Amino acid sequence: MSMWWSTAPMTNASTDMIRGSNRPWLGRACRRLATIGAVCLMAAACQGKDGFGVVSHSMAPTLLEGDELRATSVPKAGPTVGQIVVYDHLRRGEPGSFIHRVVAVAGDTVQASREGILVNGKSLTTGACQASSLKVERDKRYDVALNCTTESAGGRTWSAFQAADKRFQMPTRLFVHSEATVPEGHVYVVGDFRDGSEDSRVVGPIALRTIRAVIVGIDEPAKRARRDL
Repeated sequence: MSMWWSTAPMTNASTDMIRGSNRPWLGRACRRLATIGAVCLMAAACQGKDGFGVVSHSMAPTLLEGDELRATSVPKAGPTVGQIVVYDHLRRGEPGSFIHRVVAVAGDTVQASREGILVNGKSLTTGACQASSLKVERDKRYDVALNCTTESAGGRTWSAFQAADKRFQMPTRLFVHSEATVPEGHVYVVGDFRDGSEDSRVVGPIALRTIRAVIVGIDEPAKRARRDL
């Protein structure tokens, strides 16, 4: 039985990880985003006047809980493959903002499995990277061992995590959109932490009109600051 995908509320997502007096983060919104992770761990964001703050693990290792992000407006033609976007979506009837990576655009065919993601028949996986672990609180604190692969598309390269222990792997029954052709006006998004992300594999392609911003960098904490997202 999975220990990860339980009905326990996600307790590690909270506004105390958002720092800086120049960022008036929306406390109630963040708390709401934290509690709607009732059956999965999602990449959620709260918006301040200067950017977005990450309140879950599902874009790890690229984005970590507590990161403060810099964003830019969405291009008229829409985001490109490999870009990270913030979008609005309903989860179990509750509105929220989520951060995931675009891996396919209109007209592309996607096949997603535990072996990786194929777009138009070509795997995103380009190799392996160093295994890691992640500490997560659900009904209790877990130290999740992770396998790591490198992926590349759209001129960008990133690392992707999957849980090594089957107890923490997403049930495949949730992947109702693991095979899809992306319709016009939509993109297909996934989290970099595949076993901690409710993304297009579960909810289907997302509409371009729901995308609020494209993430271009990490501002805080300073040791993780970068502009090459």
